[in-house]
Amino acid sequence: MDETPLPDPADWQRISRPDRRLSIALAALYEYYPTLAGPPGAAHESYVDGVVSQLSAPFQPDAARAEVVSGAIRHAASFQTWESLVRTSGLVTLDAVRLMVAMVKTAAGDR
Repeated sequence: MDETPLPDPADWQRISRPDRRLSIALAALYEYYPTLAGPPGAAHESYVDGVVSQLSAPFQPDAARAEVVSGAIRHAASFQTWESLVRTSGLVTLDAVRLMVAMVKTAAGDR
């Protein structure tokens, strides 16, 4: 088990703007990921399930967009996405977070 605890969702739950809440959550995850020795395990997947639920609801997607928004947030929150954007592509964390927030906003229909 990794010694660094997963980010605490309480740190972003009080933020009312959905895009800002997502930004804070992703920044916390993207700061957590470099502390891992390798890809996270099953406990992390369960954690991400909860995060996706918390973060997608404030975007208030209609029924047709809800699955797209949840999928976009799940993708943004994944270790593999962080690894691809930051480790492989060399983006700084802030740019990776901004890119993923823009993707989710587009998924939610916010242009």
